[in-house]
Amino acid sequence: MSIISQSNFFALTEKIITQAREHKLCLNHILTIVMLRDLTSKVGMKVMASKIKVTNGAMTGISNDLVRRGLLVREHNLSDRRKIMLSLTERGKQVADFIMDSP
Repeated sequence: MSIISQSNFFALTEKIITQAREHKLCLNHILTIVMLRDLTSKVGMKVMASKIKVTNGAMTGISNDLVRRGLLVREHNLSDRRKIMLSLTERGKQVADFIMDSP
C-alpha cells in the first residue's frame, strides 16, 4: 500500500466531495461505484459492504439508490441464489470514470 502526502489526500478528498455534489451522490455511493470500477468481476454485496465499511443493511440501501439511478445492477449469483452480486452499468462506469479522471 502506498502512502499519499497530506496535500494529495486533501486534494483527492476535495475532488470527491465536489463530484459527489455535482452528481447528487453521497460518499458511500461514490466509494461503491469507484471501487466497482476498478474490479474486473461482479462483487458480492457482503464483500462490498465490508470494503466500504458499512453494514449489510446500509449496503442494501446504497445499492437500491444506485440501481434506481441506473448506475448499478444487482443479480443473483448463479451458483448460490442467496448471494447478490453487484456490477456497474455503462452509465455507472462513465460516472465513476468522470469522478476519478476529472481535475
